[in-house]
Amino acid sequence: MRGFSEPCVCTTSPRRMRTAGGLRDQTMWNQSGHDTRFLRHYDSKGIPRYSILTVCAPVKTGCQLDEMRPCIVGYQSDVTPLEDGRLLVSELNAFLVLASRYGERPAYADCDELVITVITGSDRQVRIAQSRVNFVNNTFDVSLSRILDFETTIEKNFDDFITLVGWFACSVAPRTSWA
Repeated sequence: MRGFSEPCVCTTSPRRMRTAGGLRDQTMWNQSGHDTRFLRHYDSKGIPRYSILTVCAPVKTGCQLDEMRPCIVGYQSDVTPLEDGRLLVSELNAFLVLASRYGERPAYADCDELVITVITGSDRQVRIAQSRVNFVNNTFDVSLSRILDFETTIEKNFDDFITLVGWFACSVAPRTSWA
């Protein structure tokens, strides 16, 4: 997928995956609370248009945010069809809300950048949108993966599918240090 680093090798053993605690202990990721008022939208008839389903963040022992891995991953559904090279309103909204929510957390106070990844599902398609938010320069960059269509492109783009699976099953953020 364009613009994305490959996920790290998965260290979770099948035996440890049976319990949520075992999975969290091996992957060091945890679902975190988020304010859904800003992460979902309904049309005029009250029908959901998009919604963040869950947000995950890397943690260290004791389920504290890991300041050495400043990245957030959100999973969302959206009824708007995905288009190559075009950022959805829901993806932009997720970047802005998650950057503002997590950027002010004490664990990330010394971080210059925060990486936010949004995995969006629309109908039978999925793609990854990733943003690097730089708090020092007040900028952010956005990269979009190719769209993976479960009806037609898994066999054609099997490498993209494996990369997507890696984002769900592995640790995607190496440890870092800030000078």
